[in-house]
Amino acid sequence: EVVARRAAINKKFKPLGFPTIAFPCDMTDDPLMEVMVTSIMVAKYAGIVILSDLQGDTLQFLMECDMEGGQATIDGQFQTDGETGTGNMDMSVNAGGMQMEMNMNWTAKRIGGC
Repeated sequence: EVVARRAAINKKFKPLGFPTIAFPCDMTDDPLMEVMVTSIMVAKYAGIVILSDLQGDTLQFLMECDMEGGQATIDGQFQTDGETGTGNMDMSVNAGGMQMEMNMNWTAKRIGGC
């Protein structure tokens, strides 16, 4: 994963420049080790990380993406009861002197394990 992302960034090889998805939930059964593996993957360019379990009922996220000629900011949250969930996200993009705002709400239903 690191080699692919660095090739996209350093060598401008665009086919490898898309976010990658990582599954630390498949690498260990130990919850503490899963968190440690996740932190390494996020630090080494993982775009999406799938975990086996969430502790608590709310996940909040904030992402800022710098891009050529602009910036995007994404702020959101997700709440779950373990079987269903709801969430929302606000995104603000400033690119090429143009401003765009987007708001999204969603619902979710658990369909199975990792």
